[in-house]
Amino acid sequence: MTAQETSVSTPIRSQWDEIVKIFKARSAFRLHKYWMGGLTSRLGANRLSLLRGTKQARRLDALLHDLTNRDVKALRTFAAVNQEQATAAFRLTMVTNITWPAGVLAILHQFSPDGLGALVQTHFESDFLFLTVLGATVILMVIGVALFALANLSQARDIRHLIDLHAAERGIYFGLEDMEELSLT
Repeated sequence: MTAQETSVSTPIRSQWDEIVKIFKARSAFRLHKYWMGGLTSRLGANRLSLLRGTKQARRLDALLHDLTNRDVKALRTFAAVNQEQATAAFRLTMVTNITWPAGVLAILHQFSPDGLGALVQTHFESDFLFLTVLGATVILMVIGVALFALANLSQARDIRHLIDLHAAERGIYFGLEDMEELSLT
């Protein structure tokens, strides 16, 4: 047994809590110079270097460095479950954000005597500013919630991939057999 395998294990839950503190969703919203071109850094040729070069990745690597192989495997399980949960939350968020506005419009259409078009046309002239502000507010809220869900999914995926890469460097291979199940397509 190596020294890493025989060292005293710290509670995995507290290690996971530290990882979660490193990868907050708001970190995914930081502006980057490549956003100006409408691109993501993940389109580059050396994506792994870009992924591993972040401040968060370096902090995670330092945290994982002194852990036993057993602890790294356990944290990878936490990361996989976390990613699965983030994927499910993202899917639910997207379905809900698309269906509830459509549902509200359908109900308004059904309960309006002459349909939704007549209702909007009647109130459009007198309540133009109100309807515009209300519509813009609803759209911004829907986009905000969707972006927050996407940021959480991105952070969950990064945690899992970084732990996988760290483990691979130690000779621990998990494979990516379940990635198809977690993909959004």
